[in-house]
Amino acid sequence: TDEDRDRDEPRHIASLLAFFGIRQGMTVADLMASRGYLAGTLAGIVGDTGKVYAQNSPRLLERFKGADPIAERITETGLTNTVSVICELEDLKLPAGSLDVILSFMFYHDTIWVGTDRAAMNASVFTALKPGAIFAVVDHHAAAGSGASVAQTMHRIERKLVVDEVTAAGFMLTDETDLLENPDDPLDVLVFDKTVRDRTHKFAMKFQKPG
Repeated sequence: TDEDRDRDEPRHIASLLAFFGIRQGMTVADLMASRGYLAGTLAGIVGDTGKVYAQNSPRLLERFKGADPIAERITETGLTNTVSVICELEDLKLPAGSLDVILSFMFYHDTIWVGTDRAAMNASVFTALKPGAIFAVVDHHAAAGSGASVAQTMHRIERKLVVDEVTAAGFMLTDETDLLENPDDPLDVLVFDKTVRDRTHKFAMKFQKPG
């Protein structure tokens, strides 16, 4: 949609998804896909020979008054390679050992304040991925030493905490990119503040399942 295209530029979405290795024929998942901005982009890249699982939690659907925004997008845009998955993050209803890439796009911090069992979530991601496959994590930087303390108030999270938790699940941090970095972000304001909105200092990390 035109609205989605307007969101592409500040996210450097083409370069970002190329960094994560998304390509035609892959099977990928977008966690907490909301209305499906990223899932729709992924569907166009993986094509008819690929598949996109767009996951939302039952709790998130409360925002949409019980409606499934992914199902609506599939109907409206004719996506034939996209599947809506309604499940909790701790127990992803994804076929074990079958996915090439799973993406956590600017929501890892939200798992803090909603009370997600992140160890269980990361273990579930690990189970769903093929050996050698990628867990892609993008989020807003918080100041060093802040950990998860500003996850709800500023919607930020410290990079080190994410690395520690994801690697504890068995993943290896194999690469990261500076595509979304902005050293002018003071890190002490809400990410929706007009001074930094769409221009926050973000990390984008590539974790790999061994194998």
